[in-house]
Amino acid sequence: MFHECYMAEVASTLQPLHNTKLMQVAREIAIGVHPLDQILARHEISHADFERLKENPRFTSTLEAEIEAWGGAHNTAERIKLKSQVMIEESLPELFAQIHNVKEPLSSRIEAMKLARDLGQLVKAGNFQSDGDGSSRFTVTINLGDNKQIKIEKDVTPQVTAPPVIDAVPT
Repeated sequence: MFHECYMAEVASTLQPLHNTKLMQVAREIAIGVHPLDQILARHEISHADFERLKENPRFTSTLEAEIEAWGGAHNTAERIKLKSQVMIEESLPELFAQIHNVKEPLSSRIEAMKLARDLGQLVKAGNFQSDGDGSSRFTVTINLGDNKQIKIEKDVTPQVTAPPVIDAVPT
């Protein structure tokens, strides 16, 4: 009797949590970038529901697998990359404030704008490169192995044509 009541309670807790959502919650907890309260709020899980969820074998095994996968030595580069990206994203409001703060020296505001541009990948997005002189190019490199490559480059500098000059004297 108790087992059936408990299973009904667990089932009602898990009803809104489909397998995908269950895995997302477990993964976010395992990664540990955001506090548990934020993760639960984002997935609309109350603390009481989470306490019951922690007793669910399916959730605990998923969480253990996610913790093991995230913490594995083979995942070091990905962990550093993700945590760095989160730190940068969370500092964007400060960068925005610095760019728009007229009390800041113009040189530091310009440097902040350059950083924002680079973070937004407007200049260094994929294979798009700016040469610093206003010209730009797109590069595709195909690695064939044994230090052999095929490299294709295309100048993608916008062509700006001056408007026609109208030689007229107002009367």
